[in-house]
Amino acid sequence: MGWYKNYLGLNVDGQYGTSFEWIKTDKPEEKAFSVRSAFPANSNYFGNPEQQFMVNYRVENIEKLVKQLRNEGVVVLYR
Repeated sequence: MGWYKNYLGLNVDGQYGTSFEWIKTDKPEEKAFSVRSAFPANSNYFGNPEQQFMVNYRVENIEKLVKQLRNEGVVVLYR
């Protein structure tokens, strides 16, 4: 859980994960929330067993974040 705090600035607890607030670009007067939460290993939420996880983060500058993570020694995989 420290990884998420150190690299993404997210405060994560062991039971509920974390939520964070952001503003919609098409409606800046409206706030929205995203949640990051872990699922049990035997969850069928993702479909078949080969689909073990999904990550769907919004970041302001993905190229800068990827560069920063790699500079810290984090292996970044994406397509």
